[in-house]
Amino acid sequence: MKKLLFTAENLRLSIEGKKTVTRRLSGLAKINEHPGEWFLLGQSELGDFVLKNRVTGEHMNVKPKYHVGERVYFGENHRYLKAHAPNDFGIEYQDGTVKWWRDNGNIMDYPINEKWRSKMFLKEIFARYFAEITSVGCGRLQDMTEQDAEDEGVIGLPAFKKLWDSINKKMKWEGNWRVFIYQYRMVEK
Repeated sequence: MKKLLFTAENLRLSIEGKKTVTRRLSGLAKINEHPGEWFLLGQSELGDFVLKNRVTGEHMNVKPKYHVGERVYFGENHRYLKAHAPNDFGIEYQDGTVKWWRDNGNIMDYPINEKWRSKMFLKEIFARYFAEITSVGCGRLQDMTEQDAEDEGVIGLPAFKKLWDSINKKMKWEGNWRVFIYQYRMVEK
């Protein structure tokens, strides 16, 4: 199962049902190097997006990272805690929740040193939140509407622009990058 990374605030908004869409740059780097040269032709039967270069006539299939129907889990910042029993350990999530585990099958391969770890390193088995991808689109960042911003968990395009720029330091809003647009719904594991 693939992982989906959000800020703590965006994860909270997703859990509350206030965020149901995310826009991502991954997979579109070559196209975004020359944004005015590429245009979207359509989508293949496999779910890839087909783009064409206005200058060279070259066609390119771009695969989205996530596909409709796929389940993903959310990474969270966490740390491992020592337990009193020799085969037990705990995981404390950034919101203060602790979940205790018994390490019967050697699933714990990190040292239990109580150091905070990035959400990028949370294993699927320890994940608490899951989503199903319900639609995948491709479009320009600045083609967003007020409703799109609300689906992203913020009120108004200026708020989304500020959020985007805080997360995407090298590819700011002004670049009008082509992005994948993933709609999702929260699900049980």
